[in-house]
Amino acid sequence: MLSRIHCNVIYYPTNYIILFGAVLAMVMLWNPTGMLALGACTGGGWYVISQMKYLELPKGRLMPLQEKQLGIAALTLIILFFSGALHTMCYGTLAGAALVSGHAAMRSKTIKSGFNQLKDSTFNA
Repeated sequence: MLSRIHCNVIYYPTNYIILFGAVLAMVMLWNPTGMLALGACTGGGWYVISQMKYLELPKGRLMPLQEKQLGIAALTLIILFFSGALHTMCYGTLAGAALVSGHAAMRSKTIKSGFNQLKDSTFNA
């Protein structure tokens, strides 16, 4: 069964990525507050990193890019946790992975995908 999942995921990666993204997007629709928080964090992070080139701290020291990124990441995790978006994204990720794995396990290998797997294993060996 694992070889079937591996073969199908290798042979149809774009289809499974689209399916995974669609499941994650549908699950995110259940939490509008989380979607708003995710959009605010993405937009705010983009603005701080790209538009605020020189962010000055109170003692006159300029904040380097790495410190800005660390601050944005910490603030984003806190906001996403309290808005419930982090929980919703984890649920969507698990649901998408389960759907993709279930489909890949039930779909039988095609002859062409079997040949491609054989070709890949001989080149990697």
